Amino acid sequence: MNDFHRPTPEELDVLARDQKLDGLQAHELGLVLYHVDEDLKEYRKRREGRKPRRELVRRLKRFADLFNDLEYEIDRSRKTMADFLPLDAQEEIGQLMSYGAIETALNREIPSRDLKSEIESLTGDDPDFRMAQIEASLEHERRAIGLKDGPELLAYLIKKINQPIKTWFAVDRLNRGGRPTKNPARDLLLFRLAEAAPVVIGRRATATARGRFVRLCAAVVAACGLDDQGIERSVEKAIKELTTEQRKGFRRIPKPPATPTESGSANS
Repeated sequence: MNDFHRPTPEELDVLARDQKLDGLQAHELGLVLYHVDEDLKEYRKRREGRKPRRELVRRLKRFADLFNDLEYEIDRSRKTMADFLPLDAQEEIGQLMSYGAIETALNREIPSRDLKSEIESLTGDDPDFRMAQIEASLEHERRAIGLKDGPELLAYLIKKINQPIKTWFAVDRLNRGGRPTKNPARDLLLFRLAEAAPVVIGRRATATARGRFVRLCAAVVAACGLDDQGIERSVEKAIKELTTEQRKGFRRIPKPPATPTESGSANS
């Protein structure tokens, strides 16, 4: 049983009665199940027609090889690139980057003219003016910066794009063949239940064997058509993940992997 489905209203009533939930607690539980169902629907929609993971990782590896070669060639030719790279290309490099990105790439502030009057003029002519209109007014300046610092900007741009790809492969090499979660739907459901435990059962979630939260999880998992085997260990994992995220200062709801590079090994 690995296909999640929301319990019917009648099934939810029985579940609430068996778990001794009052009306408000039952309502909160229903909201949890609704949001889990919506998240999983979105996940399934993203996966429709997607290539097998092995093929997607193979394509990513090809991109990584190309980016690594390009990054190497740019670093090797940085001092002479301005001599052979067409001027139009250098202009376009500056044009395609924002002022913020340019300043980060060059590690210095870029002086610009006073835009106050231009912004006032734009808002006077069109209260709904777009940022693209301001960018267009600075196009000449950005092209001039591209002509002057195009090689440095290009090196920065390629490195910024390539670094996350490098990082993923570095992390993936540490993967010793462990399999991804067998049931991401159940993991998501247990995390949501752990997060909502204070309003559903009136206390924080604990992994105490045969405790109230574990009993609730087992009953909800079964009512949603999921496998309840090993539920205590899975509940403990969900609580640990919730605790970790709360310590980081934000609440991230885990979702099943949206890309082929979030779990598993590239060698799979």
